[in-house]
Amino acid sequence: MNREVVERVRRAIYDTFASQGHPPSRQQVRDLAAVDEAQVNEAVADLAAQRHLALDQSGNVVLAHPFTTVNLGFSVMGERNLWWGGCAWDSFAILIVSQVGSYGFVTALSARRRGPRRGHCGGRVQIALGQ
Repeated sequence: MNREVVERVRRAIYDTFASQGHPPSRQQVRDLAAVDEAQVNEAVADLAAQRHLALDQSGNVVLAHPFTTVNLGFSVMGERNLWWGGCAWDSFAILIVSQVGSYGFVTALSARRRGPRRGHCGGRVQIALGQ
């Protein structure tokens, strides 16, 4: 697989997650990365094999570290977006990779622990951002 194509596909996925709070559609990836459908499919499979992405049974992106598409209890809320993370550390990483930290400031931080969660960092974190 062409590393440049994989990188363009990876950037399209991460940039959309960071700016919109959700992954792009395959069509959006094709348009943003300027590649064809076969290249998108091959690049996404390559990224998943390297564990950069997690896919559902239909091949849709459900996790691109630190972003996830499901509520696992760790979130960052901006004025227009809500991002989900896989663990507390992901919530802090989202501040950096989404660059929301440079446009606002933390207005609320809520953390509570309900006991350890197997395979996760444990606890719950929500970060709210403001201007």
